[in-house]
Formats: sequence, structure tokens, C-alpha cells
Amino acid sequence: MGVSFRLGHPEDISIIKRLDSVGAVWPVTLYPRPDPLIQKITTESELHGLRADPNRDSTHIMTGVDKLHAEGYFGSNIRIAIIDSGVDYK
Repeated sequence: MGVSFRLGHPEDISIIKRLDSVGAVWPVTLYPRPDPLIQKITTESELHGLRADPNRDSTHIMTGVDKLHAEGYFGSNIRIAIIDSGVDYK
């Protein structure tokens, strides 16, 4: 199980780390989101060009979608489910 909260003083971290019920403490890190690539595909040939050149969409590279495209998967008849219980079973 995890929890996130804001501390009033930096020295409070050492107090929390000493609690028996605390396994680890990590700071919240904010990352800037990537700039979106907005591109309207208007023709079938442009669509195939996008599939042939995964570098045109950097989010495909970051998420591994380009590798799936290279294997011939383009999302047709594929379902994805994300289940996050929020519990670390270990």
C-alpha cells in the first residue's frame, strides 16, 4: 500500500522513515510531458507513410508502439486493459 502527502518541514522525512510500518520513502518527481505531435492524416498513402516511418511520432517510440507496428499490429481487434489495485503484493 502507498500514500502520498505533503510535509511541512524537510526534517519530517527522517521521522517518517523511522516508523516500523514504513518500507521506503520517495519524493514526488514531476516530469514535463512531451510536446504533442498533431498531424492530420487525410489520405490512405499518408497513413501508410506514418506506419512505415515510426520516427514521425515520438510517442510511438517512447511507448513501444513502433515495435508493434513493425510486427504488423495496428490496433485492429486488440483490447488493452489496465488494472491497478494500488497494492504491492510483495
